[in-house]
Amino acid sequence: MAEFEKDLFVYIDETHPDIFSSIRETGELTKENEQAIKDVLAEYSQKFLQSR
Repeated sequence: MAEFEKDLFVYIDETHPDIFSSIRETGELTKENEQAIKDVLAEYSQKFLQSR
């Protein structure tokens, strides 16, 4: 699990940096950011499982 989590954050930082920067700037988790995180999580989970 630690590998998945660590690599997920790297993946988000590299492919969708706008998500975390928006949360940092506003201090809020908007519905748009929440949906973006869900989408990225589904995308990354699929890639992670395929690599195993």
